[in-house]
Amino acid sequence: MNSTRNKELQKGVFHTTGYNQTADSKAVTKAEDTTSSPSLVFFWKPTQAHGYLGQWHMSSFTDPSTNQTYNCAEQYMMYHKAILFNDLDIASQLLETDSPRQQKSLGAKVKNFNDKVWNKEKSNIVENGNWLKFTQNEELKTWLLSTGESELVEASPYDRIWGIGFTAGDAVKVERSLWGENLLGEALMRVRDRLRAGAPDVDGKKKDKEEGTAAK
Repeated sequence: MNSTRNKELQKGVFHTTGYNQTADSKAVTKAEDTTSSPSLVFFWKPTQAHGYLGQWHMSSFTDPSTNQTYNCAEQYMMYHKAILFNDLDIASQLLETDSPRQQKSLGAKVKNFNDKVWNKEKSNIVENGNWLKFTQNEELKTWLLSTGESELVEASPYDRIWGIGFTAGDAVKVERSLWGENLLGEALMRVRDRLRAGAPDVDGKKKDKEEGTAAK
C-alpha cells in the first residue's frame, strides 16, 4: 500500500472499516444513512479506516509535566497503569519497547493490580494521553475535529470495555444494547469536545485567543 493511500485510509477517505470490507462498508453506510441518530465513525486497527483514532497509531508526543516522550497512546496508557500500581520494573520495560502489542502485554503483567483503583483512574489516563496525542499533532487534531458530531466507536471484536465487542460490520446488525462500553470512543469524544471548546493546549494557552491577540 503506498503512503498516500495509507494516509487516506487512516483518515477515513476509504470506508473499509472491517475485515470483510465490502459487506461491512455497505452495512456501515446503511447505519450512517439513518436520521434518528448521529453518524457513526468506526475504528480499530491502525491500517483500517480512521486508524489514527486507535491507541496503537504511531504518533509521538511528550508529557510536559515529566518531559517523557511516548510513541503512541498505548504506551502512555500502560506506563501510567504501571506507575499507578508502583510497578517500576514494568514501567521501565514499557519505555524500552516501541511495539504497541508488547506494551499491551506488559501492561497485563503489572503487579499489585487492583480492579477498583484501575476502574476509577483508567478513563482519565486514556483521555489525558489522547489529549497530548491530538494537541501535539496538527494533522491528527484536524482529522479528529473533522468527525464533527459523529459517535466514535472502537469496533474491536475482542474488547468489550474499551471497544464494543463487534467489528463495524457486525455492530450495525445487532441492537445497541448488545454493544460493549466503548470507553475509548467516549474518551476521544471528550477530547474532541475540549478541542472544539478551545480548552488550553499543552502550553497552557488557548490558541484561538493567542492568535487573535497577535492579529490586533
